[in-house]
Amino acid sequence: MTHWQEQTKTEVVVLSKDELKATIREVLKEYRFNHQPSQEGWMNPVMAAKYLGVSRTFLHKVRKEVKIDCYQDMPGGIVWYSKEQCNYF
Repeated sequence: MTHWQEQTKTEVVVLSKDELKATIREVLKEYRFNHQPSQEGWMNPVMAAKYLGVSRTFLHKVRKEVKIDCYQDMPGGIVWYSKEQCNYF
């Protein structure tokens, strides 16, 4: 049997709704930890708002209007602002 002909086994795992939620939560937690931008030069929304002297609500509004560049690792994930972009704002 050649490499491309190897058969793979599919494993079916049955989880309760709570077990599935916990598993997804852990996977997302690990993903977010491993996929955050380098901390140097990047700020989370609280830090960016304080740095700019504005509220988090205002910062969110500005981000939605695409007036400030930012990075978000995934929908619903943490938004990161670069100090360089904040300085232009």
